[in-house]
Amino acid sequence: MVSSSAHVLVWAHVAGAVDPGGSPSPSPSPADALGPALNAAGLIWALCGAMLVALIALLIYGWPSAKNKSRASNSVVRSWLAVSLTAGLLIFTAASFGGNDGGLQKMLVGAVIAAVGGAGAFYFATKANETATSAILQAAKGSEGRPGASTLLLSKTADASKLTNPATTGNVITYHFKVTNSGTDALTDVAVSDSVAPPKAVDYVWPGVPGELKAGEVATATSHYQLVGKDLDAKSVISAATATGRPPHGAVVRSEPEHTTTALGT
Repeated sequence: MVSSSAHVLVWAHVAGAVDPGGSPSPSPSPADALGPALNAAGLIWALCGAMLVALIALLIYGWPSAKNKSRASNSVVRSWLAVSLTAGLLIFTAASFGGNDGGLQKMLVGAVIAAVGGAGAFYFATKANETATSAILQAAKGSEGRPGASTLLLSKTADASKLTNPATTGNVITYHFKVTNSGTDALTDVAVSDSVAPPKAVDYVWPGVPGELKAGEVATATSHYQLVGKDLDAKSVISAATATGRPPHGAVVRSEPEHTTTALGT
């Protein structure tokens, strides 16, 4: 028959009250068991809060602007960066709650760090590429304090409807000109010169300030030429005209010459 003292020893050993040597062993506290979990949860919530603030700041700062294409393109990069960081944080959170495998957690933390590093490198590389592209486009377009592309286009026609047949001295040929500022800079001192007409004989119609053409603007002009004896001897009138303008920076801009040949009846 088993004694009552033996029953007490067996119960105490099973309950963990004593160790095999007979000395008492303290029971684990519920607070001790929850401590690591609470610390991990606090860290995770702190990281979640920081990442949420960073995500909101990135999305607001990078929100596309219809008036600024460069800023709109930056928003794509910043949003992609924010999504990558958030995804990494979610993986880290899942790993923290999912178990206490130290090796697995280290591997996931390393993956998050690698993702953040890759996203940051991609962002700064994109920024450098945008800066270089912007510099190239700005050099081609031009702006205040920087030369751009300044060009003039000239078209010319000769109206011989008032010539008699045969032509005589004093008959008039009317020349019509169209000058277009096809560049990106505003031009001043715009004028047309014709080989058979003095400058003052050209009459202009300007879109705004006389002698000035903004980018894309067009001016028209007219000149009249009276035949002389040498024209009758040559049996034709050959005329060459060019348009010139002064850009904000650099040399005077000159159009390609426009030639016309008007035959005279005999």
